[in-house]
Amino acid sequence: MFRGHAHKLAGLRLKIKPAGHGTIFRPGGETSLLALLRDKTESVLVNSGARRALQRFYEAPLLARLGGRVLEIGCGSGYGTRLILDRFGAATVDAVDLDPRAVEAARRRLAGYGERVRPAVGDATDLRTALQAEDRSYDAVFDFAIIHHIEDWRAAVAEVARVLRPGGRFYFEEVTLTALNRPAYRRLFQHPDQDRFTAGDFLAELARHGLHPDQRWRTRIGGDYLLGVAERRPAASDGPPDSPTCTASRRSARIPCRAPCPALTSAAPTPSTRIGKGQIMTTTTSDTRAYLAGGGIASLAAAVFLIRDAGLHGENIHILEELPLAGGALDGSGDLERGFVARGGRMLEEEAYVCLWNLLESIPTLTDPTMTVKDEVWEFSRQWPSHSGARLIDRHHTILDAADLGLSVRDRAELVRLLALPEHVIGARRIDEFFSPHFFATNFWAMWRTTFAFQNWHSAIELKRYMLRFAQELPRIHTLAGVRRTRLNQYDSIVRPVQQWLAERGVVTEHGTTVTDADFTEEAGSRRITALHFERDGKPGSYELGDQDYAFLTLGSMTADAAHGTDDRAPELIRDRRDGAWRLWETLARKASDFGRPNTFDGNIDANKWESFTLTMRSPLLLDRIQDFSGNAPGTGGLMTFKDSAWLMSLVVPHQPYFAAQPEDVYTAWGYGLFLDEKGDYVDRTMAEATGQEILTELVHQLGFDDAAAEIRATTTVVPVMMPHITSQFAPRKVEDRPLVVPRGATNFAFLGQYTEIPEDVVFTVEYSVRGAMHGVYELLGVDRKIPGIYHALADPKTALDTLKAALA
Repeated sequence: MFRGHAHKLAGLRLKIKPAGHGTIFRPGGETSLLALLRDKTESVLVNSGARRALQRFYEAPLLARLGGRVLEIGCGSGYGTRLILDRFGAATVDAVDLDPRAVEAARRRLAGYGERVRPAVGDATDLRTALQAEDRSYDAVFDFAIIHHIEDWRAAVAEVARVLRPGGRFYFEEVTLTALNRPAYRRLFQHPDQDRFTAGDFLAELARHGLHPDQRWRTRIGGDYLLGVAERRPAASDGPPDSPTCTASRRSARIPCRAPCPALTSAAPTPSTRIGKGQIMTTTTSDTRAYLAGGGIASLAAAVFLIRDAGLHGENIHILEELPLAGGALDGSGDLERGFVARGGRMLEEEAYVCLWNLLESIPTLTDPTMTVKDEVWEFSRQWPSHSGARLIDRHHTILDAADLGLSVRDRAELVRLLALPEHVIGARRIDEFFSPHFFATNFWAMWRTTFAFQNWHSAIELKRYMLRFAQELPRIHTLAGVRRTRLNQYDSIVRPVQQWLAERGVVTEHGTTVTDADFTEEAGSRRITALHFERDGKPGSYELGDQDYAFLTLGSMTADAAHGTDDRAPELIRDRRDGAWRLWETLARKASDFGRPNTFDGNIDANKWESFTLTMRSPLLLDRIQDFSGNAPGTGGLMTFKDSAWLMSLVVPHQPYFAAQPEDVYTAWGYGLFLDEKGDYVDRTMAEATGQEILTELVHQLGFDDAAAEIRATTTVVPVMMPHITSQFAPRKVEDRPLVVPRGATNFAFLGQYTEIPEDVVFTVEYSVRGAMHGVYELLGVDRKIPGIYHALADPKTALDTLKAALA
C-alpha cells in the first residue's frame, strides 16, 4: 500500500526505490472492475493527506529512533522524496517507480530541486537498467512498503544488497503476511498471493544477503507492519572499505563484526548485557544457534518465535525429539486398518488463548497458503459453532437440564472462599479439602471437571486459576458455546503446518534423539549451559554451546509412556518412566534447587492417569443415532458426559473427517474416562482392564443403543490409550515445585512445557506451552515485543455480571 525510495543523506549519495505509486499486482493480468477499484482505492490512500501525515509524524520519527535520522517515504508522486531532501539534506536522490504517471507527478513536484533529484521509470529488481546502478554505489536504500508488492521479493532484497556499499544502510517499512491475510486487506487491495513473508522471513532474507538489522527493528499493529534499519556488512568480495575507518566502528558495541575488523579486535564485545530489571539484551549473529530439547508444541512455538521475532536463521535451530513424530500431546495418527488415534482433544478459546493465536496468525494452512491457521480455526468455528444439546446424560439415558448448575448457598460460599485465598495460603492442599460432599454431586462439578479433566484430589491452586481464567465460560458451560475447534485433529491442523513452516526455513528436527543432561557454569550470579548431552541409536553424543548459543529444554511430559491397546487387548500401564522427558528433569533438578521438583508430579501415577479411546467406524450408524439422540450434528455438540457412569465416561463426536487420511465413508469419535479403577456398569472389568471392544460395549449401553450394539461392534475399531501422567500437572504442589521459564541468572537457557511456573496462567492448555515459549525467547534474546497479557475475564464488568448471574441461578 505504501511506496519507498532511495536517497543520499547530507552529502551522501542515496537511493529511493518505490515500486510504483499506482501500480498494483494483478494475478493473471486481472482487469476486472473489482481489480480496478482496488487499484484506485490503494492509489487514493497512498496519495492522501492522511498518508502523508502518517509518513511525517509517525513513521519517520519511529525509523529515526531505530537507527538513523530518516523519514518513511511512500509516495510515488514525490512527497516522500521531498521529505528526504528537506529533512535529511540529501545531496542527491534517485527515485525509481514502475508507474510512468507517478514518475511524471514526482518530476513536477520536485522540479525546484533541480539536479539533486532524479526520478526514473524502472523495476526495483533491476536497478542497473533503471538507473545504471553499479555494485556498491549507494550509501542508503529506502523501501517503504514496496517489496510486499513484488512477486519475486527475494530478488528485490538481493538487488538492494548489491547496490549498497559496505556500511550502507537499508531503511524498510513493510506489510507482512499477517496483514495480507486479513480479510479486509484481501478485499481492498490486490497483492501477490504466493511466497509472501512474515517479519521473520523478511529479516532472515536480509541477513542472507548481508543486511543485518540486529535489534533495530519493530513490528506494529499485531505484527502487520515491520519497520527497521539494516546495515550492509562487508563481505569478502567487497574489497577494502572506501576509507581507513572500518564501518563497524559506527555499530552498536553489542554487534560483533563477522570479518576481520581493527575496530573490534582489541576489545571484543561481551556476549550479553543486562540492561534493566529482568531484561537481557543478547547478541545474536548469523552463527547463533539454538537447541530445543523435545518436539512438542512448546519447542515448535519457540522455534517459530526465534525465527519470526528474534531473527535467527532456521538452519541454526535444532529440535531434538525422542519420538519419530513431533507435536507432543497434539497428536493424530493411525489408519483404517489399525484404527485412527487421537490421545486427547484440546478445546480452544478465543478470549484466553492470545499467545496461541499470535503464533498461528503467522502460519499458513497446508491447503490454502493465503489463509492462516488462526483464521481457519476461527472461520471453521463460525461455520460449525458448538452448542451442546446433551452435555449431561444420566443412568436412565435421559438428557439432563445442564443449565441448572445445582450449586447450593454453601457451595457458592466455598467457591468464593477458595477464590479469595492467596496461592501461598492454599499451598499443596487438594480440591476436596475446600468443598463439602454436595458440591461434588452438582451438575456444575460434573461439567467443569470433565471439561478440564479435574479429579477431586487435584491441586486447589489449579482449580482456582481455572475458575479465574475461564470465568467467561461459566454462563455457557452447559452448551460449550465458547469452545473453538480445529478443522481436523490438532496434529493435522496445527502441528503439521507449523512443522512445514519451520522446514521451509531450514530448521533441523533430529528424531530418535533423547536429551539426557546439560552442563552448567555459574559466574557472578549468571548461569549458562555449555553443553547438551544426548543419546541417539544407543550411542551418546553432545552439542557444545558457544557464547552466543541458546538451549530451550522441555521438562516432563503429560503424554510420556502412553501405551495403546486394541480391540481385544487392554493398554499397558507403564510405571517405570521409559520416556526421557522425566529422566531429563530429574537429572537437572539435582543440579540446582530452583530447577523444580519433578517427583511432585511424576511420583503418583494412580492419581494422575486416565484413559482415552478413539472409535473408527466403517458405518454411520452410531453417529446417526447420536445425532438423533442429542440433536447435534458432528462437530457441534462438544462433550457428552455420562454423569452416573462408573467410569465417568465422556464422548466427543467431531466434525468429519477428523484425520487427514480418513476416507469419506469412515467416521471417528473420541472419548475418555476419569475413573479407571472402577468396574463398568455393563462390563465386569475396570476401565484399565477393558479391551477396546469392551469399552465400546460400555459406551453403547450408556447411550441406550442396546438394539444396535451388535452392528456397531461389528463395524467399529476401538484403540484405547493409557496415559499414566496425563493430569500430573494438576498434582497438589507448592509454588517452588515448578521452575521459572527463565530461572534466576539464566543467560542462555530456558525451561518449556506444562511443568514450568507462569503466574496466573493455567496448565493443561496449548496456550500455556506457547506463552512459556514466547516468554523464554523474548527474555533471553531481548526481543522488543510485548507478550500478550493474560486475559482476566472478571476485569470486564459484563463478563463478571454474566458469571455472577450463572453462579447464582
